[in-house]
Amino acid sequence: MNRSVWLACFAAFVAALLFAPRAPAHELGLSRGEYALEGGVVTAQLTFAWRDVAFVVPTIDANRDGSLSADELASARATLGTAFAARLLVRADGATCLSTLADAAPVEEDGLRLTLRARCDGSPRTAAVELGFFGLLPFGHRHLAHLAAGEKGASGARGGSDLLLSRTQRSFTLASTSAGPGVAPSSPSSSSWQRRLGLFGLGVEHILTGYDHLAFLLGLVLLGAARGRLRQLLLVVTAFTVGHSISLAIATFGLWTPSARLVEPAIALSIVYVGVENVVACSRDGEAPHRWRLTFPFGLVHGFGFATVLREIGLPRAELPGALARFNLGVEVGQLAALAVALPLVHLARRRGWLRERGTVVLSLALALAGLVWFVRRLLVA
Repeated sequence: MNRSVWLACFAAFVAALLFAPRAPAHELGLSRGEYALEGGVVTAQLTFAWRDVAFVVPTIDANRDGSLSADELASARATLGTAFAARLLVRADGATCLSTLADAAPVEEDGLRLTLRARCDGSPRTAAVELGFFGLLPFGHRHLAHLAAGEKGASGARGGSDLLLSRTQRSFTLASTSAGPGVAPSSPSSSSWQRRLGLFGLGVEHILTGYDHLAFLLGLVLLGAARGRLRQLLLVVTAFTVGHSISLAIATFGLWTPSARLVEPAIALSIVYVGVENVVACSRDGEAPHRWRLTFPFGLVHGFGFATVLREIGLPRAELPGALARFNLGVEVGQLAALAVALPLVHLARRRGWLRERGTVVLSLALALAGLVWFVRRLLVA
């Protein structure tokens, strides 16, 4: 390329770096909660990724190092009580119950657990609960709620029901764990199916809103689609799928988890690499026959990014296999949906000759530029 083209690319990079918003792929919020009503007290144990708490209480990370210290947590205790406990809205027997923050403690790698208690007059058999703090959380946040009910079983664990809550569905009725026969269940019997479908939908939403994952996927298929190489496309996509499925399982089960400060810039660099490789291939014979061998390790890197959603909320180990399978299936369906839209468009452009001659180079340069911008910005905020 001549000097003017390089200058234009450099100017575009600087402009994007200065003015483009940060574009991470993993801001889709997910939290979980354990709820129980016993002796007139509603206890809620809520587990959040700390960045979602920081969205509500921006001053919680006082030194802006991307983690929470014991001193920062202690200083933010009153603010956390105002933001979360005051918005745990509980009513029983027509009266409002007083909610307070009982405890706040870090969990997992980047998690924060809040214990809230709402004290009601008397010993009500049911309580209506509304999670008012949903209005403060990022749009699209989901909350996995387990509602305890009934007597303890032989294992010592209480039965109950599960709900997947959102901004538009954030209320439920909680039955006392010591209530006798005739008390309504804590939630509809279909709630477990709702939660299962919710995790599947969360996986679909995660990939379709993950701009860097979509950019990488487009870069992978662009070269093969532009030249009608179906076998190459299948190998590349399969290697990527196997790679991210393996690392997603490794991270979710806690076997090994690299820091997000390494994973996020590495994902951005993978986009830069695939964009540059496309340009180099176009300048030669237009082929990259062994790309799948590199796509597999790149898939491993992206899988660690996917795992952020499930890992940070610290699901009980017994729930991990099912949650992992449903979430990963959602990711795959979302990936196929993205390809179903992208491939016909690429094929149409190829038939008209534009993609084969110039489009692959132009689009690949744009992807590489976007990846470079994301890489620099993620280094700056790490």
